[in-house]
Amino acid sequence: MDIKGLLQIRLQVLQQVIPSGEEPIDITFSVIGTSISMAPVDMQGDFPPSRKYKARKEVCNYILSRTIPELRSASEVVYFSFDPILNVDYCFEIMPASHRINLYVYSSKGDKICTFVPYDIKSDERTEIERAKKSSGEHTSAFSSLKEKFSRLLGHKKSDNLEIVRSINPIIIDVKDEKPQKSTVESAPASTKAPSQSTFVNETLSRLDNEKFKAVRAAGIGFGAISISLSSFTDQMASLYPEWNGLFEFAAEKDHVRVTCLKGFDDEITSQAIPYLWKRKSFIENCIILGVEKIVFLDPISSTFDLLKVSEVNPAILAE
Repeated sequence: MDIKGLLQIRLQVLQQVIPSGEEPIDITFSVIGTSISMAPVDMQGDFPPSRKYKARKEVCNYILSRTIPELRSASEVVYFSFDPILNVDYCFEIMPASHRINLYVYSSKGDKICTFVPYDIKSDERTEIERAKKSSGEHTSAFSSLKEKFSRLLGHKKSDNLEIVRSINPIIIDVKDEKPQKSTVESAPASTKAPSQSTFVNETLSRLDNEKFKAVRAAGIGFGAISISLSSFTDQMASLYPEWNGLFEFAAEKDHVRVTCLKGFDDEITSQAIPYLWKRKSFIENCIILGVEKIVFLDPISSTFDLLKVSEVNPAILAE
């Protein structure tokens, strides 16, 4: 499919919607037979912007597995999805037959930020996107006008040449299972329940537990150990990514570990960094064997908090 031509169509939507303060809808262009069909993607469920990242991957998986009726016979699908946190537009080029995805990331003005060819759906591309945004910002003129950007785009194959047939019905993706537990803030981490939780806890204890850890739990010093491990992890991340500096403070309390998000939950980098703190299998296992059940995330700016219960974390979402 002509990505540049489709991008022109998408840009028209972005330029109309973004200034109004609304979030652009997700949309697919699919090759079915000899024509291209266009349909909006209607994500059902009340979920915060921070969960859009995972929902977007679910849509890609549905397309690859041909479980969306409207796209079952499509030989190729281009899926646009706007990310309100990164303020970029994802463009997935999906080939179900070869089970391949290419990802192109554009700014809201249509400038290409970075490319992932092929794209590994299990990877986390957000750090690379942030790095590319900063790099491109250093070399892009602030005086480049919108007219100039469109004139460059119009030098390529025009969208007028595309046969676009609107789908009668939107593509409905039910993502309500991705909704986090009710919280005072949307971007704070939320636990996700799954039938294998108790099994995961029991297996972790059977594999890793010993008399030393039992003594640590009995003495209640596991909270300090986890607090120190979080601090060490953050220092390591800050040495690689300077933007991690000054994001968090950690403290061990009587029955929980406190994580203070110094810039608040609404800070863009903080909202991206929070999952890295706890969505690791080794970290959750350490919490289990050290007797740490609760981690409280505090937002001192808006005076709100969120609670992560270790025993309720779905092991399927954890990175190795």
